[in-house]
Amino acid sequence: MAKAKRWDNGKILFYFGVVAIPLLQFLIFYVGVNFNTILLAFQELDEGKFVFTAGFRNFEVFFHNFFVGEMRYAFQNSLIVWAVGIVSGTVLTILFSYYIFKKYFAYNFVRIILFLPSIIPGVVTVQIYDSMLRYLVRDMLGGIYLLDSTLGDTQLLGVIVYTVFMGFGSNVLLYSGAMGNVSTDILEASQIDGAGNARQLFSIVLPSIYPTITTFLVTSVAHLFTNQANLYTFFAEQAQPIVRTIGYELFVLVQKGVMSAYPAAATAGLMFTLVAAPLTLLVRYLLEKFGPSED
Repeated sequence: MAKAKRWDNGKILFYFGVVAIPLLQFLIFYVGVNFNTILLAFQELDEGKFVFTAGFRNFEVFFHNFFVGEMRYAFQNSLIVWAVGIVSGTVLTILFSYYIFKKYFAYNFVRIILFLPSIIPGVVTVQIYDSMLRYLVRDMLGGIYLLDSTLGDTQLLGVIVYTVFMGFGSNVLLYSGAMGNVSTDILEASQIDGAGNARQLFSIVLPSIYPTITTFLVTSVAHLFTNQANLYTFFAEQAQPIVRTIGYELFVLVQKGVMSAYPAAATAGLMFTLVAAPLTLLVRYLLEKFGPSED
């Protein structure tokens, strides 16, 4: 009995030893940070200290910037980047993943080419991409340099193309890995019944990987207000207002280290969280409700 009790105590100590670090990280970097963010939204800097004298002034400034100021451009750009990411991250990526899954011609080469940019440092890939646009693509487009700071819409297009291309590799690995778990017996049986590649994709493969698709879509909604679209890598703090995203705005606002800007960033983060959290739960509910049946 005593040995059993000591063994139970040992298992309990082992359990708490394993979960101690992630629990501490959760308490500090989630609970602590978010609690402090809520407090900062109602504070302002006074003689080097944050005090509760702002009231709802920070929220008034936020709504003014959102509906009248430059924040409205950031919100529009965030929606555009998110929408393009959804299309490229689902439709196009699934098609490429299915090509690899079916082991068509040079499928391993396609997998390597798509994933290779993901293992190269972002600064390097940005320099390569910028050089391509400056010296190769510009001649093909009649002298138009996509990242020209004087061409807002064109500059945003150039950034989105880079963002989509860089996200392809990891998404292809994700979906092709999920497709690898599809039963080969079912696929072979469907081939015997005369099902073509398109029918197998829509009737067998997609329903089988639907949980993976759901996870991608739900996390993309949560990522809507934090995506920088690699703007800081391209332009540091000099990105034009017309191409900025909300994630970039908040990052630049905080990373400058100006303490007086912290309440504004905290207010924006709090408001976007109040939108993103229920929206994420709603998308998850709808995807689970109207998704394919498990029966």
